[in-house]
Amino acid sequence: MKDLVTTTKPDLIPIAMSLTGVSERTRETYGICMSSYQNYCAENDTELNLDSLKAWIISSNKPSTQALRTAAARKVFGQLYKGHPQLEELKEAIAEIKVVKKDHAISESKYVTTAELDQIIAAAPQRIALMIKTLFMTGLRISPALNMKYSDCITIQEGRVIEITVVSKGNKQSKKHITKELFEEIKGVFGGENFLFEHNGQQYNRKYISEQVKKIGKTIGKNISSHSIRHSRAAQLMEKGVTLDKVSKFLDHSQINTTSGFYLKSKPTLEELGVI
Repeated sequence: MKDLVTTTKPDLIPIAMSLTGVSERTRETYGICMSSYQNYCAENDTELNLDSLKAWIISSNKPSTQALRTAAARKVFGQLYKGHPQLEELKEAIAEIKVVKKDHAISESKYVTTAELDQIIAAAPQRIALMIKTLFMTGLRISPALNMKYSDCITIQEGRVIEITVVSKGNKQSKKHITKELFEEIKGVFGGENFLFEHNGQQYNRKYISEQVKKIGKTIGKNISSHSIRHSRAAQLMEKGVTLDKVSKFLDHSQINTTSGFYLKSKPTLEELGVI
């Protein structure tokens, strides 16, 4: 196995950036990971091998970073040694690297209450307020929310609800719903021709919106991100008594938690989501 990893001394970054079957953002993230790994090897005067790979992965004490590094290593080395007879053995060795288990519990630091959300919306500029309302109503991550197009919208429930086809993390296609009133307000304020959230014919920048949400959160003493709005929606639905499997389906999760591998079929109704 050692010979497999060290037979060549490739530059792993271009390999990461040329991966297929993943988004451009994922390629960029994996490229950053591989740069970090190569720098780690250079700084510690060690070769690219399983021992250094393991040491690099666990050198971070953040579960999310360890999981990301493991995923990047599996994908990049899988591409590098595609067709090699020992590839499966290498993948298994990477998969066996023990990482800290991430706590997925939604704590108070990860969400805002309905009252706090109202405060944030009231303090936000009109356009940011509309984005926050949409993030909350749909439970979307920021990127797929900014990618929503008018061409993917249809009217249902006798004109009371707008159903939007979105592509979320992992290239999963799903249906999200907002009220007709919110939709019309978005159209009137943004006036986009293609995307719901559009400025001078261009999509809004994800980083900019995240920074704005964080800035506005601080006005009420909360250290939040755009993703906190998603957590908040999940917390609100569970407080309403919506079952965990329905919440998981609504959020487009493949698993209820890190130990569950079951795919879920039920999802909350439009009434439970408060759309109608």
